[in-house]
Amino acid sequence: MPGFVKLIVGPSPHYHQLQSGKIKHQKSKPANPIWRVLIADEGNNKMHLRFFPGQPCADEVERAVIVFMEAQALLGGKVMVPATVEKLCPGIREKLQAKGANIYVPDNGFAAGSGIGKLAEDFLGSLKGWLGFVLEDMASCNEIEATAGNCMGFVTTALRREEDKENASSHIGHTIAEAICRLRGHDPAIQNKEYIAQTEAHLREVISRRQERSTT
Repeated sequence: MPGFVKLIVGPSPHYHQLQSGKIKHQKSKPANPIWRVLIADEGNNKMHLRFFPGQPCADEVERAVIVFMEAQALLGGKVMVPATVEKLCPGIREKLQAKGANIYVPDNGFAAGSGIGKLAEDFLGSLKGWLGFVLEDMASCNEIEATAGNCMGFVTTALRREEDKENASSHIGHTIAEAICRLRGHDPAIQNKEYIAQTEAHLREVISRRQERSTT
């Protein structure tokens, strides 16, 4: 259904946040997962992602969603709010409607956009990889919020990949990784040069060992 804005709130199936603050992936369902608020803007091919270290309260979700959607001019069209979101945040449909949204209730999980949660997981995987390139540990939910570039802490990526463009999750992962590196007081350019130097030194060592074994 093109043109809908879909609101999805729920836990990550694979990510949780350690006491150190680092977000960590695990294959099985974590006991205390991080939570995600996803706003899928089908008309503009955008996905807005907000991460919380645990289940946020209803007021926190409502404020983040309404303020951000108002700022992005997303409240004048068709907004899909599934029963799961209304249950977590009682009255959110009414509040969005009062702001001008035309509220729709999806018939099933597919219509609600349940499958697009994978984009949030893809972004976190990309972010971890890019942080490695600047010699930084994985981020916390608060660090992602602080470097997202807007007051509500939503990271924006593409909802659907366009054939002639690079992977959007990778692009925004790179941008956020460099911002987190700076937030921690480091220069991403210097960190990346050190990463390259370490990688090249490791490769030289591996090649040297192979050559030694081949001559014995």
